[in-house]
Amino acid sequence: MSNNNHLRSDPVIPVLVPWLRGQPSRRPYVVMRRAEEHHRELLVFLQDMATKAKEANMTAPTACHAGFAHNKVMIVASSVAELEAVRDEAIKADIALRL
Repeated sequence: MSNNNHLRSDPVIPVLVPWLRGQPSRRPYVVMRRAEEHHRELLVFLQDMATKAKEANMTAPTACHAGFAHNKVMIVASSVAELEAVRDEAIKADIALRL
């Protein structure tokens, strides 16, 4: 059986935690990139679904399609909420420029 108690006493590697080195967190940029990626995937999915729905005379999306779209919307919404909570003015300005 493995004993993982040694992990508790190991120091945190500063390279993995930017604020230990005095650098600002990159998390807002990661969150923004993730939201943009999911938004693009949702748009492509909706365009494909609209095209296929016309071809197959589909009147309503399946539960799977609705679930996929709902998950993408919720991921984007949670990312937006997290970005709205950012306090650093420089990061807020950078986010506004990217949008």
